[in-house]
Amino acid sequence: MEGSEARAFGRVQANFACASAGPPAFVFGPFRLDCCKRVLTANGQEVALQPRAFDMLEMFVACHGQVLSGDEIVVHVWRGIAVGDNNLGVQLSALRRVLAAHGGKGLIVTLPGRGYRFVGEVIEEADADQAADQQPQPRKTAHRWRSAGIAAMVVAMVLVAAVLFWRPLSRTGGLPATASSFSPPLRSIAVLAFANLSGEPGQDYLSDGLSEALIDVLSRVSLLQVTARTSSFTFKGSTESLEEIAHRLNVASVLEGSLRRQGSHLRIDARLNDARTGYQLWSQSYDLEMADMLKLQDEIAGAVAEALQARLLDTNYDGSSLGSTRNPQAFDAYLRGQHHLLQTYDGNVDKSFDENDSAILEFRKAAQLDPDFALALASLSSSLVMKASYTMSTADPAYRKAIEEARMAAEHAVAVAPGLGLPHAELGMILLLGVGDLGAAWAEAVRARALTPGNATVEEHYAQIAVDVGRSDEAMRAASRAVELDPLHPEPWWNKMRVSICARKYDAARDALQRGIAITGHPPSFAPFMSGNIFLRQGKAEAARQVCVTSTAWTAQCLAIAYHMLGRQKDAEANAAKMYADSGDDNSYNLAEVYAQWNQRALAMHWLEKAREISDPALGDMDCDAWLDPIRGEPRFREIEQSLHLPPPE
Repeated sequence: MEGSEARAFGRVQANFACASAGPPAFVFGPFRLDCCKRVLTANGQEVALQPRAFDMLEMFVACHGQVLSGDEIVVHVWRGIAVGDNNLGVQLSALRRVLAAHGGKGLIVTLPGRGYRFVGEVIEEADADQAADQQPQPRKTAHRWRSAGIAAMVVAMVLVAAVLFWRPLSRTGGLPATASSFSPPLRSIAVLAFANLSGEPGQDYLSDGLSEALIDVLSRVSLLQVTARTSSFTFKGSTESLEEIAHRLNVASVLEGSLRRQGSHLRIDARLNDARTGYQLWSQSYDLEMADMLKLQDEIAGAVAEALQARLLDTNYDGSSLGSTRNPQAFDAYLRGQHHLLQTYDGNVDKSFDENDSAILEFRKAAQLDPDFALALASLSSSLVMKASYTMSTADPAYRKAIEEARMAAEHAVAVAPGLGLPHAELGMILLLGVGDLGAAWAEAVRARALTPGNATVEEHYAQIAVDVGRSDEAMRAASRAVELDPLHPEPWWNKMRVSICARKYDAARDALQRGIAITGHPPSFAPFMSGNIFLRQGKAEAARQVCVTSTAWTAQCLAIAYHMLGRQKDAEANAAKMYADSGDDNSYNLAEVYAQWNQRALAMHWLEKAREISDPALGDMDCDAWLDPIRGEPRFREIEQSLHLPPPE
């Protein structure tokens, strides 16, 4: 260890200088951290905490109030061992979930670009044991707050202000199950990221890709509930036991394994375990050459499906890798693309977009090497839609070009592998958002779900399309199913929030928002706006205003409606003007919502027609959008709605 790492280690160690009697115990909220016995308790009950997470918590508590950088945490917790950003993120997320489950939500806050801070009030045990008639006071430690800077203080104030308007999180759903309540669905399985034993981090894409392929195949087995990759991969590099992981994911069985590569030779070990009994259901070792990787994927998937069929369910699996390829180079590019795609979920927005761009390049390469590689085409389509939706203006020709490429990729995938559900789901979303043909989108969503009943992405897409075509009950069931399949990833909760708003189930929407925040550990940029959005739809204008003034995204629309409801029309008009100044015609649909809420029907219809002219993706919400209710009886409204080809009601 040398250079900056050595300096960071020195700073950290200085903070942990302890008396010869040993390190102290700390009390914060309902918790007591005994650093000598390495035990964490909550309300007197011991809380299970992995060694890395314990070291991290000890550091946060000892340095409470200070900003700790990621590098400093890694140096202390991993003792100078080189680890990736994902290791820090996994352990930090696990620690936050444990604290939140016992009443310690929000104790560790993220300061973007700077690090992390423990914000709870900490008392050394000597102070906590004062006489009962004396009020304990926090002890002033030798640790000094680092200079935060005005910008970071503003960010922290915004996050704190936003959180004030959210009700406390319930301890059910999306959080770890307790040992006494562990009763997973019988036909449930998680495929963990296979361990890369090659000694080369660059080979992670191979071990991850094998796990991803197995998840994809098993999710097509009827009646089998397979945890999504974004949740099962949360435990990559974790020291948690299989039983603990199974409890967290609420699954009855866990498939794990390892991959070791030496030159062109692969050694792969796979094990299927019953999480309820601890018994091993199946295991196998494979020695093969790289060229046989594709064949091995089918063999392992078939063996696992057969083992599950014999012990867990009565179904059939034909062992074929539908939508895959026999071109090793194409398959390699696809695995690299999936590896990049997985990195888009680490919470760093700029990095996510860069990783998505890298994934697009790999998926294009895979499709060029094998034009009929349906899985690569479906992933290319999804990545292009993400790029267009989040980085481009709808008026930008590049947006239409990206959507058209995505549509062609999805359509070709459907043509060459019509029995594969994912391409149908991706095509459905393109028909909804990029084309505005809700009838065709619904047909694809229904087909996708019938073909791939255990895929979280398919369920999310189905839910979004279902609510837009008036199937609110079906949409809510699908959104809830996606959460079950991907319990440790926030996106299914954001999806359930959006679906709940459209279904006009506002309490459910707020609950979904809070649960997503509990997983990420901090509110995303859109959280204040969405919270304000829900308040407005419930008629709580002042509550909405107080939340939305703290927002860093989509503030103007929320305030334009809130101020109108509060009788402050000049302020409302100023924010409507800001909406257009910020985004021009891209805000057409949103302006239609604002003017409809102001009961200015002519202006509302003008902007709605402009939204149709530019094929605004938000038009899909027309049928369920409560903010458009005041103009729903307008003849031109019905004409625009008819142009979206809504399917007939049930």
